[in-house]
Amino acid sequence: MAQFEARSVRKVYLAEVEGTLAVPSGRLEHFIGRSADGRSAIVREVPFEGGQPAHTEYRVLEERDGRTLLSLEAKTGRFHQLRAQLAHIGCPIVGDVRYGASAWRPNAIRLHAQYLHVQHPVAGVPLILEAPLPPF
Repeated sequence: MAQFEARSVRKVYLAEVEGTLAVPSGRLEHFIGRSADGRSAIVREVPFEGGQPAHTEYRVLEERDGRTLLSLEAKTGRFHQLRAQLAHIGCPIVGDVRYGASAWRPNAIRLHAQYLHVQHPVAGVPLILEAPLPPF
């Protein structure tokens, strides 16, 4: 938990989004808060009451048929951060109907936690946890 609180954990995700990004790699920097009902995130370019900074680095892996496969690294851990930031820039995650995308499968979106890099709590050595993509 201390590593998560210190933001020393590296979290890498794969996401398939609708649309394309203007540049092949970059950093998304926004402020994120919760909607009045608490079920969705609100994203703004400037600070607002209840909003916290959210930073995500991205890299385009592939573009095809109006969709883009991205590698994402969340530098902060805000509520619905990746989903909300990508939707905010006009590239919602495939299947994420809450944030404006077309349906894919019932209750499923094309977002996958690929790697988690932490320090082993006892040995202190790097520990890399990898989750292969599930079959589709």
